[in-house]
Amino acid sequence: MAEKQAMRLLQILGQTGPAVDVSLIAELPRIEVRVEPKLVVSGFSQWNRGRWLLAVNRDDSLVRRRFTLAHELKHILDMGMPIWTERADQMRPSPRRSATTSLPVF
Repeated sequence: MAEKQAMRLLQILGQTGPAVDVSLIAELPRIEVRVEPKLVVSGFSQWNRGRWLLAVNRDDSLVRRRFTLAHELKHILDMGMPIWTERADQMRPSPRRSATTSLPVF
């Protein structure tokens, strides 16, 4: 199941090989990514105002932040909550980035 989810997500994000750009996760519909200092955990995900909030601890290393973001997204996928639609014209992330997302940390 995880491999199928990963392959589908890579297809949607237009990623074809290693060194996946995890910052693209923030461009998915109904996803907001925040990188916050001084969290007591590495990260968390929660449903908030009609979208998923994924928070990542800014104080963790780059490798840990990348892992945490992907890990939190997997929690959402495992709950069976759709983050994309099946319509081909709506599957690609939007070209705009969320103003609340600090993408250079990934």
